[in-house]
Amino acid sequence: RMTLSKGALTDFSNKLYEAAPDSRIALVSFENSGHIVCGFTNANNKSSLISGINSLRASGGTDYSAGLQKAIDLINNSGNKKRDTYILFVSDGEPNSNGSGSAEARKLKAMGNVTTYGIGIQISSGTQIKNICGNENYYSINSDSDYQKVYTNIFKDIVSYTNENITQMLTSLNEGKYDFKIFDAPTVNAIIKNNKLSNLKTIELKSDQQPYIYFLFADNQKDLQKFVNKRLEELQKDGTLAKLAEKFL
Repeated sequence: RMTLSKGALTDFSNKLYEAAPDSRIALVSFENSGHIVCGFTNANNKSSLISGINSLRASGGTDYSAGLQKAIDLINNSGNKKRDTYILFVSDGEPNSNGSGSAEARKLKAMGNVTTYGIGIQISSGTQIKNICGNENYYSINSDSDYQKVYTNIFKDIVSYTNENITQMLTSLNEGKYDFKIFDAPTVNAIIKNNKLSNLKTIELKSDQQPYIYFLFADNQKDLQKFVNKRLEELQKDGTLAKLAEKFL
């Protein structure tokens, strides 16, 4: 079970960093006490997180409260309590009599921007975990094939914010929920001005740091791809793209 859990958690972390590069992930373990295995880590230092995941070992005791309290400590010391935060609470056993995690779950809920997902590994009812995360965010793993399914479902739920439009993303950025976002400057400057997002400003990236914008085509659209590439090249050469950008952006 531990090997499968490590593999699923590593895959989940890699996918999250890829989908949301400004994500920061921390890792807490618990038995009779809680331990911060790895503090909040960004994509550039993800090797530290992966090493932490691989170091996990099963041992005695199941104190839900101790683990959740360490998560609370991490959030309180993160430097940005406004960020949307997601907790994956995973256990393969019922809690100790004095470590149900109920009090800590109430603290997390009171923060307002923390969502907790619970994963019970071969636990009959998972009642205590459901008390922490709610029935709607509880997932049960009862077979080897469930690991990837469960983590994939949670991943999709967490990254669903990418369906926000640019204005919604920038509003969240203005409120401190994100540290930065990369967009084209003309569009962002117009939104900042029109929506009075006074906490934001654009910073020009160096030429070697600027991302590219791609049009995606299906495998059976080779001819369309060639046509679009040719037209874009022509529009760039004759200055049409620059004129359109100046007029509309």
